[in-house]
Amino acid sequence: MTDNDGDTIAAGTAFTIGHADNQVAPHIGDTVSLVAGSGAVRVDFADFNNQQMPAGSSVSVVAGTGGCIIANSPGFTLGSGNSTAVSSVFINLTEDTTTGAGSSSITVSVIVPDSGTTSTFSFSCNQ
Repeated sequence: MTDNDGDTIAAGTAFTIGHADNQVAPHIGDTVSLVAGSGAVRVDFADFNNQQMPAGSSVSVVAGTGGCIIANSPGFTLGSGNSTAVSSVFINLTEDTTTGAGSSSITVSVIVPDSGTTSTFSFSCNQ
């Protein structure tokens, strides 16, 4: 990932969102550029009231081919709770050394158990 004036932000380095030269622009999360090694992305999700999804909702994460690969197993099923906070899934990404430079789509899906409604969010991972 890079800041607004093009400087690379190393994995594990804290950064702030904003429009200054040494900040990361808002909505930069639509594309992840993995320059070398590995990195992590957090995707937050919530119901339409910006609260926790219903108990039993299942979360899955899949990667397309040709770019980054998922290094962890980020899928899970939400337990019961009365939290008013959003939920998050942490996705560890690493280089796909078999394909070389390229881009792949990372898709997060959340399925609500009672209705079967599926919500998806995708972003690109470039290496």
